[in-house]
Amino acid sequence: MDKNKRNALQRARLSSGLTQEALAERSGYSADSVRAWESGARMASLEALGILGEVLDAPWLPGVYLREQSTALNDLLPDFEVDRPLAEAAAEDVS
Repeated sequence: MDKNKRNALQRARLSSGLTQEALAERSGYSADSVRAWESGARMASLEALGILGEVLDAPWLPGVYLREQSTALNDLLPDFEVDRPLAEAAAEDVS
C-alpha cells in the first residue's frame, strides 16, 4: 500500500476523532495491531474488521478495507459506498 495514502481503517478512525491508542482500547486490539493494519504491514481479519466497524460506527469498513488491500478480491467483492452496510451491498450484487 502507498505509505502516503490513508486506508479505509485510518480514514474511519480519523473521522471518528480517535487516536490509534483509543481505537485499540475500545476494540480490544493492541495499538501495534492498529498501526500495522493502517500502514499495510498486516491485513486485519474479517473478525477484527467487524469489531472495528462497530466501534467506529462504520458498517462499510470491512468491504472498503478489503477492496483496498487486495486487488485479487476486487473481482469478487461488490462496489461499496461509505455509509452503506456490507450486507446491503452484497445482497444487491447477488440479485
